[in-house]
Amino acid sequence: VIVEKYNVQMDREWSYKYEADAHGVAVIDDHVLILHNDRIDMQDVSGVIWSTPVVLQAPHWAAHGNRLYVVDDATGILTIVELNRGQILKTLVVSESPSSQFDIALVGDAMIIINQQADGVTQITIDTQTNTIHDQATFGNVRSLTVCGFTDYVMVAEYTDLDGERYLGAFDFRTLANVWQEPLSIDSLPAIVTKKFVLLMDPQSTTLYQLELTTGAIHSGISLGPIIDAYRYTQASLTDPIRITAIMPLPNQAFLVAATDRSHYGFFYIQ
Repeated sequence: VIVEKYNVQMDREWSYKYEADAHGVAVIDDHVLILHNDRIDMQDVSGVIWSTPVVLQAPHWAAHGNRLYVVDDATGILTIVELNRGQILKTLVVSESPSSQFDIALVGDAMIIINQQADGVTQITIDTQTNTIHDQATFGNVRSLTVCGFTDYVMVAEYTDLDGERYLGAFDFRTLANVWQEPLSIDSLPAIVTKKFVLLMDPQSTTLYQLELTTGAIHSGISLGPIIDAYRYTQASLTDPIRITAIMPLPNQAFLVAATDRSHYGFFYIQ
């Protein structure tokens, strides 16, 4: 498997190869962390910098300063790794249930872990100064939840309530109070959270919806289909319909759209 870094002109800056059986990678500046079943490797273009033995089965991870936080679905263990040398600083049991599914994200100076189990969804807050559990709270009327992103004051998530209805909504991550919710009827790509908006992509209609972060109100809808089709018609090698697979906001009010047909995979840079 190959990980590549591109600038906004889509010029490749570097490329890494790693073993296909790895769980995944975390990119930190120009370093790549590779999470394997039995170890974590840190490498740059010159090769492996350090390698730390750790058993991982279904990991999720986030970085803060010079520390990596890795929580594993299968064990319920949070492992904290110092990034300069690869030393394991601490392990914490955040769930004793064998059926946990985790999300993890850094919000300010707190590491937020969402623990999803058969009987509900719990938020665990880790104090990154002391590396201890600071708080735990359970979401009301939520059966399952997928985190889309955090701002300084809300968590945006796609979730299913106890009646089986799907929503896109925002929660105050300090109190878990529901700030707003919108019914989610389309099979959208995972929502993207920016500082002011929530972006929701409908891959069937190739429409990008922009929702107000504070209220959930739909601000605008932009169809990317004509733009992508216009490009496809100029490329003789692209004969199949193009399917959008991901979208990423860039700092300069542009979007990077990942798309594929049957034989190609590429990106569209849309201003």
